[in-house]
Amino acid sequence: MSSETTDDSSSWFEFLGWIETNKRNLVRAGAGLLILVFVVATIRWKSYQTELAANSALLALKVSVPATATGESAATAGDFLKIVDLHGGTAAAERALLLAAGASFTDGKYTEAQAQFERFLREHGDSALAASAAFGAAAALESQGKSDEALTAYQNFQTRFSRAAQVDQARLSAARIHESKNQHEAAFKVYDELARAGAGTSAASQAAQRKQRLLSAHPELGKTNTPVAAVSTNAPAVKP
Repeated sequence: MSSETTDDSSSWFEFLGWIETNKRNLVRAGAGLLILVFVVATIRWKSYQTELAANSALLALKVSVPATATGESAATAGDFLKIVDLHGGTAAAERALLLAAGASFTDGKYTEAQAQFERFLREHGDSALAASAAFGAAAALESQGKSDEALTAYQNFQTRFSRAAQVDQARLSAARIHESKNQHEAAFKVYDELARAGAGTSAASQAAQRKQRLLSAHPELGKTNTPVAAVSTNAPAVKP
């Protein structure tokens, strides 16, 4: 037998001896690992069941959101908030909070809507739905007649959510507030930019209409937006 084979055999017997010596510790470690796996699996199962229950509760409400011919009543903000309270920490509860804010806004309860939108931003600021909540909070402020606060909220929205789908609507709303405050030049500038850059979109169409209406009432605004005349190609050459 070669010395290499002898060394391998010795190492193997040493390993078996180590296992025999530490058998009790190995059994304990194995048992601990099994317990850990069981605990993790149980937590995940409970989380899944909790999320499933929350989704079911939310779906039951969403089915009845529109009033039907059978007289079924629409879900209220309170109905959605019950899901938030009963199933806190779930994705369904997150959506329910935003739906509660939307329901309050639809019912004309703008102060409550603002509070709920702002609560959503505090609790779920990194959510994919945060932009909708921020825009909703600004709209709720505007609907309460708090134009200065709403203007700031719309401007902050444009900075924080510059890639959000609602950014053009936020700009349009801000311009509308400028117009209501007789800040016509500021409003006209935004309308003009939106109409030019977003051709074909709903916001661009609205901006173009409001721009034309504002221009009709204040013709002097057109002078600040006159394009530079093109240089004529027929101009005489300048002699050296």
